[in-house]
Order: sequence, then structure tokens, then C-alpha cells
Amino acid sequence: MAERPMVHKADKRIMNAPLTHSSEIVKFLLRRRSHLSIMMEPPGPSAQQIETLLTVASRVPDHKKKVPWRFIVYSKETRQRLGKDLHTLLIGLGSPKDEPKKQVEIEKFQNSPLVIGVLSCPKTDCDVPVWEQELVSGAVCMNLLVAASGLGFAAQWLTGWFVHEDASAKALGANEGERFAGFIHMGQAASVPSERPRPNISSLVQYV
Repeated sequence: MAERPMVHKADKRIMNAPLTHSSEIVKFLLRRRSHLSIMMEPPGPSAQQIETLLTVASRVPDHKKKVPWRFIVYSKETRQRLGKDLHTLLIGLGSPKDEPKKQVEIEKFQNSPLVIGVLSCPKTDCDVPVWEQELVSGAVCMNLLVAASGLGFAAQWLTGWFVHEDASAKALGANEGERFAGFIHMGQAASVPSERPRPNISSLVQYV
């Protein structure tokens, strides 16, 4: 397994800088919008930007610092192979062999310039509940999504049928006891996405 990338000196300076109040952060989060992976174009993040993205993604609340997650950065060649493998596995599950469905599966991991998989890897030899550890991987996905947007890339967090099937999850790189929290697709926005309906906050809040 490849070693995790080191943080660049520039990133360390940013992390050590004093935090100041900025309404720009809130404005950015209020405007953040996912982009469809099928509407992304090259180029994707550079190697240095990927290191920054993974560093930001890893700065999450983590009870007892168990680090119950890991990343898979898929190369272009691997993603081309995965599409064909997923289609073959889907046929084995009894899905129709129609050509449109085949193309969807083959292109699923090729639409965007970069795909990073986030795996939930809960530790069973500790007293931190598995549910808490699984929540951490979700926070990692969200950090990765926001960081990509912050660097100016279009990004989308996706899952799919293949994360719930043992054979396909294994083909995508999951080990025993691991589950994919999602795949973050990144690239350049081919168009500006329209705003979608958002929840009515008042219906979701209880003050006690």
C-alpha cells in the first residue's frame, strides 16, 4: 500500500497561521454546489493539489484518533478497467445486458478527470463505537468535497450499487471489513449548475 503523501511546507504555514474571523467562509459554504460528474472537463487537480486535498480531508473530528478511513486515488488506466469490470459484475447480478446500461457502467469512473475513493475502516479492537467511526468517514468525504470546491474545482460525492456488493467493492479496492463511504469526482465545471431546492430549516429544528 502506498504511503500517505507528506504535507507541503506551504500547507504547514497555512495550518499554523492564526485563525481570523471571515464571513467569506460562510458565504462560500452558502454558495457551495455539487457539479454532475458527467459535466466535468480536464484538467483535474495536480499531484500537489491532491496532497493538499487529502490533507484537508483528514482534518476531521476523530474520537481517540483512530483514523478509521483511507483513500484510493484512481489512475486513468485503472478507471478505464473498472468500468468494464463493473459492467461484467452487474451482468452477473442479473441486470439486463442492454447497450445503454453497458455504456453507463463503463463510463461511470471516466466522466471526471479525477476520482478519489474514501473507505470507512472502523477499528474493532477499541472502545470507540463503530457508528462513530463510520461517521468520521462521512466527514472526510465532506471535507474533501469542500476542499475541492475551495481550490476551484467542480466536485461531486457519489456512491452507487457497487459499494453495497462485496464483489464490486473488492474490485474497487475495499479490504475485508471496509466499506466505501463514497467517491469524490473532481474536474473543471463544463457549465454552472442551477440551485436546487433546499430543506426548510424551521421544520428540522427543535429548540428545547
